[in-house]
Amino acid sequence: MRIDEAELQHLARLARIDLKPADAARLRQELIDVLGFVARLEEVEGPHTADGRTEPSGRRTPGDDRPRASLPVAAALEDAPEADDAWFRVPRVLDRDEG
Repeated sequence: MRIDEAELQHLARLARIDLKPADAARLRQELIDVLGFVARLEEVEGPHTADGRTEPSGRRTPGDDRPRASLPVAAALEDAPEADDAWFRVPRVLDRDEG
C-alpha cells in the first residue's frame, strides 16, 4: 500500500488533524501498517455469505422492532451540552463547499 503526500494531507484535513511536517512520515507509516493489517484480515477464512458478509453468530438477537412512543423532548435534551428550543446544538463539522 502506498500513501503519497497529497493523500496524507487530505486524510489529515478530513480528520481535522494539524499535521506537522515532522510527524508526517511517522503517520504515513502507521497508516500503511494499519491498511496492511486490514488487508490481511480480508484473507482470513470465516463463515461468509455469498456476497462476502459475515454470518451472524446467533448470540445476539435483534430487539423488538415494533413502533412505540418516542422519548419526550425534554428527556432527550436533558444531558445535551447545548440545546435550542427542541433541538440539539452541535458545532459545524463540514463547510458548505465540503458537501
